[in-house]
Amino acid sequence: MEVLFMGTAAAEGIPALFCQCDICRAAAKNGGKDLRSRASCLFDNDLLVDFGPDTFMHKQQYNIDLGSIEHMIITHSHEDHFTPQELTYRRPPFGHLKEVKPLHIYGNAHVKMGYDNLYSGRQHFDPYLKFHLIRAFETFTAGAYEITPLRGLHKRDEECFVYYIKKNGKAVLYGNDSGIFPKETLDWLAGKPVDLAIYDCTMAFHKDGNNHMGIEDNVILNNELKARGCITDKTKVIITHFSHNGEGLHDQLLSKGEEFGFEPAYDGMKIEL
Repeated sequence: MEVLFMGTAAAEGIPALFCQCDICRAAAKNGGKDLRSRASCLFDNDLLVDFGPDTFMHKQQYNIDLGSIEHMIITHSHEDHFTPQELTYRRPPFGHLKEVKPLHIYGNAHVKMGYDNLYSGRQHFDPYLKFHLIRAFETFTAGAYEITPLRGLHKRDEECFVYYIKKNGKAVLYGNDSGIFPKETLDWLAGKPVDLAIYDCTMAFHKDGNNHMGIEDNVILNNELKARGCITDKTKVIITHFSHNGEGLHDQLLSKGEEFGFEPAYDGMKIEL
């Protein structure tokens, strides 16, 4: 299984649109791995995780054939993770597919509300888009993937998800946006193997734990999962979804992460399992 980190920033990106802070100024000067677009991942070129405002740029940057992707899972309804307006461009006259088939979109009730506001009752979209309402701890199949949405700790009026994703004997824990996982999620994960763990690290060098995480929170979560037998010394741990408010540039995150066996993601990073 290949995981492409297309974007690795929080909502404002780095450098943030209007920001003049030291981190954003340094990132703009440094370029390279310090430039971060809004968070999104692509699994094996056929499963998209989140559909944010930088998806068009990601398509161009990584030469992705979005028209061939049939499955997309959404973590929650915040606009940096779900911009349903862009789905309009999947059908003519904006998009012309060689084979007309729906893009299956999986999300919670708030994500469905955002989708329905634009597409419910518009039958000309039916061949191109199909929404599936999913619920925490109820496993579903999307193509070759077995996926279980788990409760995260983020937007309090919404059932935000992190995901346990399995394919061909490999398992990924996709863990952002979220603070330290609630007990029911930790307990569900007990004894389930994780080959790749992806943690929210929005606050980097600062502690949060309630809506996002910093490295200190990542350590707490990682230890909780180790105690439950799903994280081992063989598990690859990636931190991502960085904000300028976390006050960490890539090299600083790399140096600090190494202390705990964490590797910071960067835009364009690929992981092979």
